[in-house]
Amino acid sequence: MADSMSGPRPAGRHRFRAVRAIVAACALVLALAGLAEAQDRVSDTVRIPLDRIEMTTELHRPAGPGPFPVVVFAHGRPVDHHGRTALARSIPRDQAAFWVRRGFAVVAPFRPGYGPTGGTDVEALHARNCERTPDYRRIAEAAGRPVEAAIAWAQQQPWARRDRILLVGTSVGALGILAAAARQPEGVVAYVDFSGGAGALPRQSPGRSCRPDIVTALFAEYGRSIRIPGLWLYAENDLAWGPEVPKTWHKAFAEGGARSSFVMTPAVPGVDGNLLMLRGQKLWAPIVRGFIASLMF
Repeated sequence: MADSMSGPRPAGRHRFRAVRAIVAACALVLALAGLAEAQDRVSDTVRIPLDRIEMTTELHRPAGPGPFPVVVFAHGRPVDHHGRTALARSIPRDQAAFWVRRGFAVVAPFRPGYGPTGGTDVEALHARNCERTPDYRRIAEAAGRPVEAAIAWAQQQPWARRDRILLVGTSVGALGILAAAARQPEGVVAYVDFSGGAGALPRQSPGRSCRPDIVTALFAEYGRSIRIPGLWLYAENDLAWGPEVPKTWHKAFAEGGARSSFVMTPAVPGVDGNLLMLRGQKLWAPIVRGFIASLMF
């Protein structure tokens, strides 16, 4: 009886030690993997001048001297004032990692009115509940100027390929990259538009934005000016624009002669499809990989 109560049997002790050794080995592997990833990636925060302010900007790039092709990234627009001022990241970690793993440096400014850049919200719609005619051109140009400033800054950096710049944006940020591309900045070779548009009223009227016809006219104008190839990505369950309006926008854009591909992905599971870029990477990643391969980056 005394022997049966004296402690674990030898076989039990051996099993426990084996399990503990496996757990320790797994922890070591994960730690080394994290260290390797950190060593392969450089992240920093810089300040990029724009008019009379400086934009706080996230910078992510592969380790080493480069030069690397560059992604200039334009974030979306949170629906309320607190969300804009409290914006903590100008690019989601997974999005930044997607590009860095493919050899790109990423320049992602917080535009004026957002996060640590602060200042006046120059992208305000001024048409709450759509009771007045929105000025989408002003919003697009306001979102586009920071993109142009980031392009100019990147082209001055020794690690950057000034002639291999890709614009990527989501929601209002995607509208901004089109506004910037319409001005034909030197060195920009293509763009990716995730759920681009303006005038969303997801709380008041999900799937029905404010005066999408005005956005259609603006896209038609950009389609006559933009000559670089582009990829437009929207999800079936987008609560900002609905599933049909983006098709109308792209049709008007393409009729101007712009080279672009339009893809409507399946619904993003469990969330508003306007969050396609943030929550739907399994849906868009193969398409984007194919697009950048076609550009021979």
